Amino acid sequence: MLSWRASCIGKRIQSLEAEIGRVSAKHHAYNVPQFVYGALLDVLDKATSDVTRAKQRFEASADSFDARQFAAILNTIEEDVTFAVKLFRNCDRVDSARVPFEILAALTSAAQTLLGENVSVILHLTSEYNYKIYSCSAWFQKAKWKNPWPASSSADVLILVFPSYEVSSVTLHAAAAHEFGHVLAANWAPELAKIILPAVNARHLETPDEKNLAVAERVIKVPGAGDVLYATAWDEIQERLVLTPIQWATEVTADLIASRLVGPAFIAALERITLAATEASDSHPSDRLRRSYLADYLRSELPEIAEDLAWESLLQPGDAISTGRTLPPRFGGEDYIYKVATLVLRDCYPKLKELVRRIPSPLLTAPAHEESISETKLPPHNSLPAMLTHIDGSFSDLVPPSCGCEIFSDGDVARHFWLFFYGAWRFRLGPLFNQFYGARSSNANGSQAENVMNSMLLHSLQSLSVSLRVHTFRRPSEAEVNTHGG
Repeated sequence: MLSWRASCIGKRIQSLEAEIGRVSAKHHAYNVPQFVYGALLDVLDKATSDVTRAKQRFEASADSFDARQFAAILNTIEEDVTFAVKLFRNCDRVDSARVPFEILAALTSAAQTLLGENVSVILHLTSEYNYKIYSCSAWFQKAKWKNPWPASSSADVLILVFPSYEVSSVTLHAAAAHEFGHVLAANWAPELAKIILPAVNARHLETPDEKNLAVAERVIKVPGAGDVLYATAWDEIQERLVLTPIQWATEVTADLIASRLVGPAFIAALERITLAATEASDSHPSDRLRRSYLADYLRSELPEIAEDLAWESLLQPGDAISTGRTLPPRFGGEDYIYKVATLVLRDCYPKLKELVRRIPSPLLTAPAHEESISETKLPPHNSLPAMLTHIDGSFSDLVPPSCGCEIFSDGDVARHFWLFFYGAWRFRLGPLFNQFYGARSSNANGSQAENVMNSMLLHSLQSLSVSLRVHTFRRPSEAEVNTHGG
């Protein structure tokens, strides 16, 4: 039986290797996906060797201990194959013709500047209506595989997942700022733990009566089994009382990072992506609670941005940050768990704001070069008001906002990358769009005007990638500097 199971695992590995080989043989705009495929093939090659050796040892022995050891090895290898399949599913449709892979150079540069690491980014389409990000390095670490990235030219490979339905809706990709925020939050895990865990410990024993009621709700009244079920329910709630606040605080941290990068444009993109207000879950606070924190953060940290009339509809004065229930009572203790998570989040919020301040904001930080925009387009300084005037005028004149922008460094690429998203949403929600819409929309829903805007924004992001390549190409090497004496 075990030999048959080993043969089945071997066939599964062969099938996966063949599929990876088929996909990797396709043309890719960049070679980064090939590196991920190669790393997965190395994992599968080791799994094949382990299966073969274990099977030979088992078949040559009559010891029952060897049989148990063989079964344990097969369990581990099956887990490895399952992990490999899941990772491959997230990178089997990367950089395809439908993905705007032309922006990858600028996207990667923005990610490297934000994270302070030499990471690579690849794009993947999904049928899910959501944005996600995966760290291949973290994936390998979780699977307990040998990490190939430290020895390579890249510290990590990030798989950024786009919803397939919205690839052409470039303005929605402002949500990528939130996903990169998750990577930063993962890097800050020790610091976040020092903020969140004390708040959890202080809050989850605050109302023991509610806690006991929540546990009782989960216990099915079965004669003779009450104590066992009660203990199980108690353990489950204890675990969720820790994990849920951690996940909520992590989500809000990523939200604050996104707001720091693209301002209220993140709220605008989030509204389109979620389509309708979503309730709280163990992994996410409710949309209403998230938006209350986003609005408060923007008003306190970026007041001039928040006061811009373009964002008036998104930043309407609403409820204060809640300190209690955000949802009607529900069966099973969720109401109590989410109430505690809400209180923990409120306690952590001031420290989360302080932590996020270490991220340079393109909406606040002065540019490294004052002459980044030609004087024919803008005043001789590259201030935020000048940039926004330039972006508004460019869209109105059907000119990509990148025209007139000169890129001198990787930092310029990152700053313009996020500012183009911010400026595009600001134009879309501002008064100038009504004229733009009226002149260019021949249908009732205005999709033509939206398509024109998305096209100009995509062109600008592509231009950043071209500028980055030219800048990198022109940058003299150390040898050239020494040869030419300066």
